[in-house]
Amino acid sequence: MENIKVILKKSKSISRSLLWQLLAIWQERVKLLATVYKKEKIKAIKEYLITDREYIKIKKEINTFKTSYGYNFNGIKLPHCVLTPDYFLNLLKPHVENLPYTKENIAQFYHDQKKQYPRLVYCSDICMHGEPKYLGGHIISHGFTYFFNEVIVKEGDIVIDLGSAPGDFSALCAYKGASKMYAFEPEESRKSDLEKLSEMNNGKIKIVRKYAGIKTDVLSSVVSLDDFAEAEGLTAVSFIKADIEGYEAGMLQGAAGILKKFKPKLAICTYHIENNPAEIEAIILSANDSYTIYKEDGVLYAF
Repeated sequence: MENIKVILKKSKSISRSLLWQLLAIWQERVKLLATVYKKEKIKAIKEYLITDREYIKIKKEINTFKTSYGYNFNGIKLPHCVLTPDYFLNLLKPHVENLPYTKENIAQFYHDQKKQYPRLVYCSDICMHGEPKYLGGHIISHGFTYFFNEVIVKEGDIVIDLGSAPGDFSALCAYKGASKMYAFEPEESRKSDLEKLSEMNNGKIKIVRKYAGIKTDVLSSVVSLDDFAEAEGLTAVSFIKADIEGYEAGMLQGAAGILKKFKPKLAICTYHIENNPAEIEAIILSANDSYTIYKEDGVLYAF
């Protein structure tokens, strides 16, 4: 305000009265904006509280599975790590409820979740760069899990879990009877949780603190899956799940040998980058043209 007064005093090219009128208009405009902003801020806080109450409801449900050593979701064992409602609803709850992974049952499950938690799982029809706006977890919003029809983990499978985070998908695979899971998660903050997870699941889950990419670069902690499989002496790869923030295409290029030789089932997230599904499909079929492809919103399945 003081700076404006100085300018007004020094100005000689415009009448003082007009300048004061302009200043008065400006002050009224600021008042109006402040009022609008305050109302919008209050509205945003109310919206947040409504959503947060639903998170609290789900957290209470999660805690019914809590034990002294961790969580046990009817056989799916997880440590006392940061377990969000999103992970619970997306990956764990369907199995706790013994949900068959058919298209119809998946659709009904998400329909029921939206009725129970309308704020948390809301997904609008407005698209920005090909990706829907949403509140809550993206998997709920997009309406998919990592299993679908023929693309499921079976007993004895060897699984590569890319973007393991707290390891809930690897834990689910252990519950389904997979013989070995390689949980790729380079984030240091997840280290202790994943180590505890591996211990709880009898060492079936091996933690790999690397990124999967087109080619191996030791300095950047990047490894191609083809090089990784060779170094591990793998004689089979049964399932690859990837949710790695838009680097899925590069990872698949570095796994061309695995796709050709072992033809693992694939659940590859595509919601990070526009037009990613077409690119990913082309890479898979280029490596092995015998794959059958399912493309759903946000994820591509192949078997």
